[in-house]
Amino acid sequence: MQLQNISTKSISEILNGSIFKRSFSIPHVVYDLPLTSGDLRCLLALFKLQDEFVFKSKSYWDWFFVEQKIWKKHSKCDRNTFKASRQRLKYMRLIDYRLGNGLRKRATECRILIDPFYLADRALSEGGAMSEK
Repeated sequence: MQLQNISTKSISEILNGSIFKRSFSIPHVVYDLPLTSGDLRCLLALFKLQDEFVFKSKSYWDWFFVEQKIWKKHSKCDRNTFKASRQRLKYMRLIDYRLGNGLRKRATECRILIDPFYLADRALSEGGAMSEK
């Protein structure tokens, strides 16, 4: 990943604006897995997109919808790296996805297969169900 020339003023503005954004959890285990930098960027982008979907959705369970171009944009990967990383993450059973059909304007369905406890709201709403597993 190339370092960008960014001023301290720009960094300060970004950090000051962060108070108005939601935060989301990332399971620490992802840093112990044998992921490439592209894999990690794709996975972290998917966590962010999942959080946005859950925030906007009234009925969320496992699958959520995301446009490939949005996922690729958030992952900050080139097209080939994105596709390879997406496939590796699926092969490693960290994620699953069903590609949408661009002609029918259908987004890709995704789900993250890592233990969903990082979704605090979901864990709290299920109450004791998570602790009994």
